[in-house]
Amino acid sequence: MRTIMLATLLLFGAAPLAVQAAPRQLSQQQLQQVELSLMLKGTLQIDAQGRVTEFSLQPNRHATESAMGFVRGQVASWEFEPYLVDNQPTAFSSEVTLRLVGRPTEDGGMNVRIASAHFDAGDRGKANEISRKSLSAPQYPRELYNRGMAGIVYLMLNVNAKGEVADVAVEQINLTRIGNERQMRQARDGLGRSAMQAARSWTFNVPAAGPDTGKDSWHVRVPVSYSISDSLGSRAKDGAQGWEAYIPGPRLPVAWRQRGADDAYAGLDALADG
Repeated sequence: MRTIMLATLLLFGAAPLAVQAAPRQLSQQQLQQVELSLMLKGTLQIDAQGRVTEFSLQPNRHATESAMGFVRGQVASWEFEPYLVDNQPTAFSSEVTLRLVGRPTEDGGMNVRIASAHFDAGDRGKANEISRKSLSAPQYPRELYNRGMAGIVYLMLNVNAKGEVADVAVEQINLTRIGNERQMRQARDGLGRSAMQAARSWTFNVPAAGPDTGKDSWHVRVPVSYSISDSLGSRAKDGAQGWEAYIPGPRLPVAWRQRGADDAYAGLDALADG
């Protein structure tokens, strides 16, 4: 029962990175499934009309200048719904977390896109938002730990008016260590069950102010990371998070989620730690 870790190598130039993996250990199909992602953080300044007037990116030594330039160019064209204060459009600022995702190309290059973004407009007031109260860590399934299987489980929660988890579902599981198809299927099943079991006991603080007060329920997304080694995506002394390699799992429908309520996967894999 053997598993291997995906590793990444940062290159400087037109091809930002490549996957290091033994061809005899990984099938061609598995290699084609590999994605690489990088988390970037920054701050947006947005005017009263919802246009981006300033965007600053936090330094990240793992990103090439071409990648940073690509992100700046994309974000500069974004537009937002005006932020209203006393029914008047008002300029505001927001922290933003961006997830870059790339797939290696046959010529050794990389197709990169901004896969998702997560915003935190702190000046709107934390009392208006749902927040964590008690999130106990799940138990790592022993068999999967012994095999070295690891990954990230993305959960969708239905939180009721008491701040309790009424429903929980797995939306996606990305594996950072891989084996054969049977091993990966068992890993996703085991990690998913473990995360869901822990989530049923979690509690949240529901909004105490703002337009969301008095609602019957809220949908909350939480990523649960199962990691054995910190060699992937590890942070250097400057706090920069590196590229992560993984095989993405299928995005699963949530049976109890009302269709059309919001974008099904907006910001799913760009959620910041915590």
